[in-house]
Amino acid sequence: RFGLQVYFRWSFGPVMETSPLNVNQGDVVAIRLSYLQGGTGPTVIVPEGLKITPFLPCGEGQMIAYIPTNWSTSDLEQYIIQVDAGDFHWDLIMTVQWVKFPTQDLIIDETDPDITEANSQAAYDQYNATIPPLWQTYDSEKHWEGSFMRPVSNERSTEYGMRRFTNGRTNSRFHAGQDIKGEEGTPVLAPANGRVIYADYLFNTGYTIVIE
Repeated sequence: RFGLQVYFRWSFGPVMETSPLNVNQGDVVAIRLSYLQGGTGPTVIVPEGLKITPFLPCGEGQMIAYIPTNWSTSDLEQYIIQVDAGDFHWDLIMTVQWVKFPTQDLIIDETDPDITEANSQAAYDQYNATIPPLWQTYDSEKHWEGSFMRPVSNERSTEYGMRRFTNGRTNSRFHAGQDIKGEEGTPVLAPANGRVIYADYLFNTGYTIVIE
């Protein structure tokens, strides 16, 4: 998706490329800078409601960063993103479109001890103390090559953003990932080469592996 929006450089200056800046809730915007010189990396200021990954090397004189959105990112709002690289400055205008995510009705035996444990406050406290800090763990080495593959070749059972209603309740929760079906004992593959930074059992998510 690169090359659709290119911000040309002045003589001896950097070039910036972005993926499309008009996105749907749940999409990601990529920003890549080329022909960077010197040791000063680019800096980005994003408005409230957005976050950005660190700029990391992706080739000689190139760095890349990503701006994710989610199902709750305000729609029909223009977000101004400010990018600086040395003496060069860009103002990007990003627009997020509303998405009507599909719904899913779940029937769950909430008396099951495993379900009770997974939905307990202790389980959420354990998850929040363990996983979010890992999001800040990164290094400058690119560990993978080529395209990512699916960890299991079966069909998806729940898509990202799907609104889940449980046991006939009128309130819902949005699904923050993707679920893929698999029988017990099915091998699960890493989507690509990487560095394992966490592998353990969590009450909320079961056996969990996080890969850099």
